[in-house]
Amino acid sequence: LLFERDTYPVSARAAQSGTLFAIPKSRVLSLLDQRDFRNAFIGGILKRYRHLTDRLLYLSAHDSEARFKLYLKEQYGEKTGIFPALPKKAAAGAIGITPETLSRLLLKNKKHLCWAKGKISISKSFWKR
Repeated sequence: LLFERDTYPVSARAAQSGTLFAIPKSRVLSLLDQRDFRNAFIGGILKRYRHLTDRLLYLSAHDSEARFKLYLKEQYGEKTGIFPALPKKAAAGAIGITPETLSRLLLKNKKHLCWAKGKISISKSFWKR
């Protein structure tokens, strides 16, 4: 938004007292005159762009069940018992589905998956499918 508008379209309120520093837009833009800063800045933008492109491919190339399986495998390995660090709602968000969709996915695969009392129990056959 720094380059798109003169003002930032949100507001914030501090939870506790602190110090606020304002950096004028002209000072930030003048940093782009420095080669090292400019290269790092552009590199950061390209890194975020690549991440978003990869995320879009991930979401469009895999259905919700495949994304859930990939998520479990990447985060925990092919285990039969997992104590996830995230609650169901956050796990659903991490794979780009709603909590309701995750619940339906678990219900559909109840022979292979059970998420109860903070643990995901997974059958060995789930990993082979």
